[in-house]
Amino acid sequence: MLLYIKYLILLVAILCFVPAIAFSEVTMVNFSEDYTDKVPVAGSISVGAMVNVDNSTIDSQFMTLLMPETQSPKLCMSITSIDGRYKANYEYNIKNQKNELILLPTKTKHGSKLKKLRENQVAILATLNKTCKDIPDKVIFASWKRNVTAGNLNKYYVYLNWDNNVSIVSSDGKTELANCKKITDNSIAYNYECVLDRQPQGSGGFAINRFSSSNQKLQLIPLPLFFQ
Repeated sequence: MLLYIKYLILLVAILCFVPAIAFSEVTMVNFSEDYTDKVPVAGSISVGAMVNVDNSTIDSQFMTLLMPETQSPKLCMSITSIDGRYKANYEYNIKNQKNELILLPTKTKHGSKLKKLRENQVAILATLNKTCKDIPDKVIFASWKRNVTAGNLNKYYVYLNWDNNVSIVSSDGKTELANCKKITDNSIAYNYECVLDRQPQGSGGFAINRFSSSNQKLQLIPLPLFFQ
């Protein structure tokens, strides 16, 4: 009996120190993935928005999301390898979501291939939408790491796909907000890594500034980044 009581006390103590991870309000309703040698020739300009990116190889079993409080009914996620060979899409129903970190399991069957890739070679793009076909209400940041702490983040990474010069600017186009560098190593699905060194407050207020092959400015594309 005494041993049983000690076990219960230990179990309660452990549970008290386990970080709360909310799964109850997020329900997967659709998933697809493909790993192929047939590389696409074109794709979306926005490919990823991530935090805590380094040269570590990825743990493809889980993704961490910096979720805001939201009324959007859909969480839509795409995962893309830089060489264009791997592509996955996740669709979740969400409701009454609070402002918190969420750890979501993946359903990939290609973990043995993905674990050979570094974090900046597999981009996660997570958006909050009315439907996954709509223009996103918010672009939220994700990570391949499990031990993400929202208050300690100071670098945010956006991955873009564009043939010519590109940058991230304020919504009016007047202020450049990120340092964008071209990726040359096997860059098929995306070829720019843009780093924001500080945490702006709130959401929105960003745009993608594109240039033509003759270096002429094109129309800005809204980028509703949300910073946790």
